[in-house]
This record gives sequence, C-alpha cells and structure tokens, in this order.
Amino acid sequence: MDLDQLKNVWQKTSGEMGEGYFISEQNMHELIQKKSNTTIAKVKRQMKQKVLYAGTVSILMIMFSSFGFLREEPLFDKISNIEAGIFYLIFGLVIAFISIFNAFSYHKVKQIEQYESDLKSSITSVVKVLKSAMNAKIFSDTFVMPFTVIVLAIVAYIRGIGAFTNPTLIFYSLLVSIGLGILSYFISKKGQCSRYEQQMISLEESLRELEEEK
Repeated sequence: MDLDQLKNVWQKTSGEMGEGYFISEQNMHELIQKKSNTTIAKVKRQMKQKVLYAGTVSILMIMFSSFGFLREEPLFDKISNIEAGIFYLIFGLVIAFISIFNAFSYHKVKQIEQYESDLKSSITSVVKVLKSAMNAKIFSDTFVMPFTVIVLAIVAYIRGIGAFTNPTLIFYSLLVSIGLGILSYFISKKGQCSRYEQQMISLEESLRELEEEK
C-alpha cells in the first residue's frame, strides 16, 4: 500500500473505527518519514556526485591554467598565455567553489539527519539547504563570464598587451559576456530545477502531508 492509498484509508477511518482495519496517525507519520528519508538519501547522493565531479574538473582547469602562466610558447593565436591562464584559473576557482559549497551542504544535511529529531523541522531544513545549493550554482554561472571579462580587461590595461587592449573590443566583449551571463542564468536555473525537481516536490509533499495529520 503506497502513501496515497494509506492516506485515503486513514482519512476514512480516523474519525471512526470502521470495518476491516484502522490506520493510525503513527502509521501515517512513519510512512511519511520513510518517504522523506528516501528522498533525502537521493539528495545526498547527488550532492556527493557534484562534489566529486566539480572537484575533479576544477583541479584540471587550475592545473591547465598553470600552462598559461609558466609556458613561454603561445597556447592560442589571438590571446596571450596570461589571459588564457587567468580565464582557466577563474573558471577553475568558481567550479571549486561549487564543489566546496556542495560539500558543506552535504555535511549540513547529514547533521540535520543526526541531530534534528522533529520530522517537519528536519525536512524544512533540508529544503533550505537544497535551495541554497541550487542558488549558489545558478548565480555562480551567471556572474562568472562578466567577472572574467572584467578581470581580463583590467590585466590587459595594466600590461598593455593582449586581446583586451582594444577599448572597442573590451566594450563588445563585456556586452557579449553580460548576454551570456543572462543566458547562463536561465540555463542553469532550468538545469538545477530539472536536477532536483523530483526531490523538491517529494519533500514539499511530505511537509503538506505532515500538516494534514494535524
């Protein structure tokens, strides 16, 4: 018997002892807890995968950025090695931030499971942690491109060499980066919603079901 079926039986029999069997409020609570625990386990698994994947990519990008700072021969035709190094370093650090943020979020969820005794409070706290992790990814994707172009423009201005020494090119590059940042916001938001949509729906349903118990 799934949760919806159990709810129907419980609602029909909670007011009176009908024929057959009686489903107690405790039975309902235990099944909601089991359902939420399964969902939280999925959330933890996804966060752990994100930590490992983002951590690996960030290390590779930071390592590759070192070629731009240390290599004398040009890596690309139209941009200097310093610019290439800065580009990969910034993206590597942003991805590292995502990995670290997810690691902290994963740790918070584990602490909530261990120390939060009230089921409703526990689910509410996990939802907040999950939303924070989603927002961190969305806003990092949004601002990384414009921030990178600004840093490259400042470096080019100070050094007087590289692709970003042309003011017109800097202006158009900044406009393009802002456009890409806005596009990244919507793409990232859609991706995060798709990634965690089922878990969010399940946890919010559990909260509503706990409210219906009262």
